[in-house]
Amino acid sequence: GGGWAEPEVFCDDPVREVAVASGCGWAVVVRCEDSSLRYRRATKDGWEAWEQPKKAWADNELRMRNIHLAQHGDGTLDLFGTAVDDKQGYPVGTILHTWQDGSFEWFDEIYGRPGVDARDMTVGSDARGRLHLVAEDSNGDLHVTHRLSMPQHDRRGWSDWMRLAIGASRPALITVSYSGENPDRRLHLFARGRRGELWHQWHANLDPGQPSNTDHPVLIPLPRWYGDAT
Repeated sequence: GGGWAEPEVFCDDPVREVAVASGCGWAVVVRCEDSSLRYRRATKDGWEAWEQPKKAWADNELRMRNIHLAQHGDGTLDLFGTAVDDKQGYPVGTILHTWQDGSFEWFDEIYGRPGVDARDMTVGSDARGRLHLVAEDSNGDLHVTHRLSMPQHDRRGWSDWMRLAIGASRPALITVSYSGENPDRRLHLFARGRRGELWHQWHANLDPGQPSNTDHPVLIPLPRWYGDAT
């Protein structure tokens, strides 16, 4: 009812996680029960078939959990997750990162972002289209990094991690919008505190013309928190 179409099975294999991107066209990555990853995207003709687009995917060498997708203005995707073992040469919990090139082909290479033993994370874009990654470590502290200015489709350069002033969990990053829904053009971060309270932090820098390779923008907490634990 309510204008919704009838539901349909979207993936026959048992799924543990799903990551969706919808900024410039729909795309979905799922992690199945055997930890394999599958990818599916929509075109003007409808949804394409599920695929494991690179050898590392098909051989189940790309093993990650806590998967997240980020989409750029040209529709290409970045895939993030945390290592479930050390097969990629990074310790368990290291944030792993791969992406698509300009022809929507996935790289086989996996790049790690060491320094935070992540148990949860979120990713979003600022007003300049630059990605920001917020990760919760095993102690419940939040750390943030952003992608430095790099040639198009070379997305390995990241700033140093910066620890945020609050201890929180389950972060959610609200990205900017140009449609008036978020008129201050800031990134907004919401996270649940240790006692169940809700914390809010946001960008201090509003200059959309600032070069992308500057120091990390400051995040400023609200003077009070909202949402007592219930």
